[in-house]
Amino acid sequence: MRILTRYVLREFVIPLFYCLAGFVSIYVLFDLFGSFSRIVESDLSFGEIALYFCGYFAPYFHYIVPAALLLATAAILCAAIGGTAAYLVAATPTVTNTFAAPELD
Repeated sequence: MRILTRYVLREFVIPLFYCLAGFVSIYVLFDLFGSFSRIVESDLSFGEIALYFCGYFAPYFHYIVPAALLLATAAILCAAIGGTAAYLVAATPTVTNTFAAPELD
């Protein structure tokens, strides 16, 4: 493997890992809040809870990977042109602007 290929892969894997970890943690937190009472009532160990979330998360993984790849690529491109990832946050539309109802006259 050439030096340039290893450098590009190393620079890409770190943001990809952070993006995947962020998306997975958001998904697990939302699902945990939804099923917290059932988990507490069933008196499961931590390993069994982790296996439950791994099995439950597996079918949704193919939705999260493209979003993480896109965000990691955008972060790398922003860093390559001398910017920071803060440009990504400033460029994304807010939820209120995206789903705002049109004004009727």
